Amino acid sequence: MQNWAIVIGINHYEHLSQDKDLKCAVKDAEAMKSFLCKNAGFQPNNILFCSDNSQSQGNVSTRPTRTNIRRILLEKIRSADGADNFLFFFAGHGISKNYQDYLLPCDGYPYDEGSAVSVQFIANCLRSCRAKNIVLILDMCREAKPLSIGSRGATEIGQETIQITRQQGIITIFSCQIGEESYEIAELNQGAFTYVFLKGLQQHLNLRQLEQYLIQEVPALNSKHRKPVQVPLIIPEPGFKYDLPLLIG
Repeated sequence: MQNWAIVIGINHYEHLSQDKDLKCAVKDAEAMKSFLCKNAGFQPNNILFCSDNSQSQGNVSTRPTRTNIRRILLEKIRSADGADNFLFFFAGHGISKNYQDYLLPCDGYPYDEGSAVSVQFIANCLRSCRAKNIVLILDMCREAKPLSIGSRGATEIGQETIQITRQQGIITIFSCQIGEESYEIAELNQGAFTYVFLKGLQQHLNLRQLEQYLIQEVPALNSKHRKPVQVPLIIPEPGFKYDLPLLIG
């Protein structure tokens, strides 16, 4: 099997106040990378890992700036041509401007979409690698209010993403519904969604079963730790993949 992934986790944002920084996004990305290597048959060299302090891969910096993320998507992804699975995971802040969705890099400014990375650009790059199965996982908020302390803020993100990924045939997994926030659990040193998601993957290969597990367990975990409700959402595309494993092989 040829499996590739881009895994991004951002705690510190240069143009946000410190109280808007995240605590667990990097840990979530590290946990995702570890799971893919140990449990899902991904080779470490085939995972492009970007976080606050990640090491360069070859001559390419993996610090999650806008330029670096775009360069990785434009250049490094070519090695994955024809892969069986390509997974893109992002834990951090997102924004939506003029009904267009963006991921916020570490040097992004939330009131300037030109400093962010558009979901359209990401989807186009992922599709260009011609992988048989493409999965986009976004652990960030989808609420229509300013960035909140202790959550992965966004303005109402997701509607454009759903349209784009359906057109491109990409499985998309959101950590919460529109209007909700994606919470970090300090006691676990992880985001609620990613913590439950990785546990669920060890028990439920079928996408439909995994979704039911997430819908039940993420709100339960949040309630246990006195956080508001967040309910994950899976958009299977093409639709028949709803009854297949998330990762083929």
